[in-house]
Order: sequence, then C-alpha cells, then structure tokens
Amino acid sequence: MANGINSSIGLSALRAASRVMSNSAHQVANVTTADFKSGSSHLTDQAPGVSALVDPGGQPTDAQQGLSDVNLVRETTTQISAQSLYRANLASLRTEDEILGTAIDIKR
Repeated sequence: MANGINSSIGLSALRAASRVMSNSAHQVANVTTADFKSGSSHLTDQAPGVSALVDPGGQPTDAQQGLSDVNLVRETTTQISAQSLYRANLASLRTEDEILGTAIDIKR
C-alpha cells in the first residue's frame, strides 16, 4: 500500500472510526451500570486526515445509585455511522491500492 496523502487520510479515518466504535461499545456495555454518565465522541479535522475526540463517560465520585443516562438509540446511530465511515475509507484504500498496482503493471 502506498504512503501518499490519500492513504494517510484513509488510515486516519479508519483509526477515528475504530475509536468512535470502541467508545460507543463502552457506553452500551454500561447501559445498566447504576449512575453511569454517558460520554461522547466527535470527529475533528486533523491535517492530513481525521481524528476522534473521545469522552468515555463514567461514574461520578458522588454517585447516588440513579439510572444510567446512556441512550441506546443514539449509540446505535453512532455505531452505524462509524461502520459506514470505516467501510467507505477502507474502500478508498483498496481502490488506491488497485490503481497503484495497475500503474506498476503498466510501467513494467
């Protein structure tokens, strides 16, 4: 695989999608944890590419044994979005690899 700018962008997006998915799975795993405060994930531009800012949430020190505030609908949407981001960038990396392979074959 090439180390061009497109590869860097694609790889950074794969890493960001993985971090978002991991954080969302953490939220879902704690949906029944008493007084768990949900966190969040945000994608940001980071030249060249994308980065994920992750807040894992957790339990406050003054927990009062309330219900978790994790929203399963939001987490499902987050996971679907992260999966789509991952698939799209993986497809772009595969395409770039195929194009470079064809270019190398033509040169030979």
